[in-house]
Amino acid sequence: MIKTPNFDLKIKKLLDEVKPGERICPMSGETWQMTDEEISWYRKFNVPPQERSPLTRIREMMTLFIGYEWWYHKHPQTGKQVVSLVHPATGIQVLPDKEWFEKDFSNTIMSYDKEKPFFEQFFDFYKQIPVNALRNLIEPENSIAMASFGNTNSYFTVASKTKNSLYCSQTEADDSAEIYASKDIHRSYNVAFSQRIHGSKFILQSRDCLNSAFLFDCRNCEFCFGATNQRNKTYLWWNEQLSQKEWEKRFAEMNISCRSKLQPHLEQFHNLVGDAVWPENFNEGVENCTGEYLFDSTNLSHCYYAANGSQDQYRTTFSFGESRDCAYSVVFQFSNNLYSCWLTARSANCKFCIATTQCDGLEYSINCYNCTDCFGCIGLQRKKFCIFNVQYGEKDYWKELDEIKCILLDRGEYGIFFPAWMSHAYVPTSGAVFMYLATREDLQKLGARFFEPESSGAAGAALEGTSFRSSSEVPDCANGLTNEWLNTPILDEKIGRRFAYLKPEQRFYQDLKIAPPNNHFTERIKNLFRQCNTAISEKTTCYVCKKDVTTYKNQTYQNRKIYCKACYHRHLETT
Repeated sequence: MIKTPNFDLKIKKLLDEVKPGERICPMSGETWQMTDEEISWYRKFNVPPQERSPLTRIREMMTLFIGYEWWYHKHPQTGKQVVSLVHPATGIQVLPDKEWFEKDFSNTIMSYDKEKPFFEQFFDFYKQIPVNALRNLIEPENSIAMASFGNTNSYFTVASKTKNSLYCSQTEADDSAEIYASKDIHRSYNVAFSQRIHGSKFILQSRDCLNSAFLFDCRNCEFCFGATNQRNKTYLWWNEQLSQKEWEKRFAEMNISCRSKLQPHLEQFHNLVGDAVWPENFNEGVENCTGEYLFDSTNLSHCYYAANGSQDQYRTTFSFGESRDCAYSVVFQFSNNLYSCWLTARSANCKFCIATTQCDGLEYSINCYNCTDCFGCIGLQRKKFCIFNVQYGEKDYWKELDEIKCILLDRGEYGIFFPAWMSHAYVPTSGAVFMYLATREDLQKLGARFFEPESSGAAGAALEGTSFRSSSEVPDCANGLTNEWLNTPILDEKIGRRFAYLKPEQRFYQDLKIAPPNNHFTERIKNLFRQCNTAISEKTTCYVCKKDVTTYKNQTYQNRKIYCKACYHRHLETT
């Protein structure tokens, strides 16, 4: 049944006329090719073809991806401090999660002026309705968590399920700290893109390893200290095979509980990883896929980080839980038929939305739960046939929607995601930068807003006007991190931001004999981001056979030896 006949006729005309070929992005100036594949997704979702390049569109969406940032905000009524993913300088209000779900925002409506630009009006509307500050999916227990999947006694975790852990992002872990994009991590430290790791430290792109340190691309290794591209090994020392007795002797003499002792090992590990063999990509268990960090997925094109049965997608980022038939969408799980959506759970048939859960048929809506067939709505729960939070009957809804979408399409507004200047994040450290390598100039072209990270009270009232200690004064060794350092403001001079040590953090460093880091805790996770491959592809040739391959840029390791998959597997067999 055709529900928006006038809009559909206009879209059909545009799609009938579009041809593949070269385009110039009006925002970035980038020259790009509109392909038949790209056009097929426009037709699938009945949306207008875009002159903006795919990279520009994804970067714009990724300005919402906070990376790993935490801010203090203020309750709009009481002024009480609230920890939030939203930076207060954006002007977007927040409420504690529990309080947000107890509210009804359906009486706050937008009076849409059809003669004025849409996004400016909608942003004013957005600033009237608070968002839930941390967007936890499962209420955390005795934890500070954001987008929690279930956290217990954990602090500063994002999109994670953890117990007794600190500083984690997109992770399942217990008794661990500084973990990114990893699963089944136990009593470990500083781990990225790894699985089933126990009792280990400084682990990158590895699986099924225990009681080890400084590993890159290792599988099923135990009692290894410094190893790359290894399989099923024990008692390696910087890739040298030792006897058990010699290894244990060296390990007993090793000390990483002081930064002065740890730093030479970190430098040696950096050089070892830089000299290691890197596969053209780290995809595993995929069929007909292009992109990076794709696992157990099918028919993904130009995608970044997908797992658990993702299928039939185009230019998506962070897809989980058997999601399918999605394009230009970021961070979603158990969802299908999404176009240009950000942070979506168990939803379908949505376009141009931010933070929707268990919704169907929404467009240009933000922070809605259990809603169906709504347009331009914010903060609604269990609603149907609403436009700008105004309730309509079904017949009138489709008639009004048809008219509004025609107006937006004629003005060139329909089909465009929310502009970067509407982002709730501190954009210079957003996913646009870490995963899609946007420069400050790129962000300026997107129209992103800039402000100081600790502006508008984002560092918290307790730190405003208080004295602080320099990060250079932090004790060198774990046993020197005494109680006097707990909850004491410390300035990270490199980024000009303050942090403090927590009691569980002190215990963790001392129990695992790890040197206390003296940089801001957000920088520690960002350093893990930088060691992982980005979503930006580049052409190169296999180091061995000289075959042309596509690989993915890395901010830390820029001069890598890239092997095609065939040569990579042959190398592993001889290592």
